[in-house]
Amino acid sequence: MRIDFVARGTHGAAIREHGLALSSNGVTLDPVMPDRVLPKWPAETYDLILICVKSYDLADVLEDLQVPYLKGTVIIPLMNGVENARI
Repeated sequence: MRIDFVARGTHGAAIREHGLALSSNGVTLDPVMPDRVLPKWPAETYDLILICVKSYDLADVLEDLQVPYLKGTVIIPLMNGVENARI
């Protein structure tokens, strides 16, 4: 299994160096270290894509995805925020 992250700038650099950890209710899990941190969506097929952005960025992220490569891919948007806008 390969784990890729799509992240740019300082976020990409931080994920590349430290991985990404989930914290909730005072519990922090060990960070997930990606195999690659990419600045944009690659033209590749994935089994699963988790989209973890603010709700107002979801439409732009979905436009960036390469539609021909999504056949059979499960896409799960995980919206950040309590009162997310309807998209």
